[in-house]
Amino acid sequence: PASWDALFLPQFGGQLQVANKEGDARNSGIFFGYAKSGMIGHTGSDPGASAIIYFDPDQGRGYFMMANTDIGKQNVESFKAFWAELVQSN
Repeated sequence: PASWDALFLPQFGGQLQVANKEGDARNSGIFFGYAKSGMIGHTGSDPGASAIIYFDPDQGRGYFMMANTDIGKQNVESFKAFWAELVQSN
């Protein structure tokens, strides 16, 4: 239980602040990001592959998306649209 709590403990707050946070992130655990929406998750992309996994602790739902392409300037809007559709469909 202590390791689980440490994994999800928000790391920034009080006097420890991070400049230049990107996107909708408002805080970060050791591995997971905390979105303004309240969801907790992680995104990743390497050349030729990408994955997005988030869960909503209030709703008890999780969302996962995997693609055989990386997320870049040329397709980020498509990824956002698909993700929004996935989350809204539940």
